[in-house]
Amino acid sequence: MNDSFELFYWENGWRSLGVKEGNRSSLPFHDVPNNTLLLLKNLRWPQDGAERIFTYEDGKQKWY
Repeated sequence: MNDSFELFYWENGWRSLGVKEGNRSSLPFHDVPNNTLLLLKNLRWPQDGAERIFTYEDGKQKWY
């Protein structure tokens, strides 16, 4: 079963880029701003601590 994920970016507060259903290995989001802090939330299991902030640099995710 796929999970639901919401992706946010930081611009004077968290702004949503939408919700996608999928697995943890591939979630294609479009129109993601460059050079910004991102936050991915698992909406199906919010209590499992699956929220992670990251950046996307040189074609790779850098998790914090």
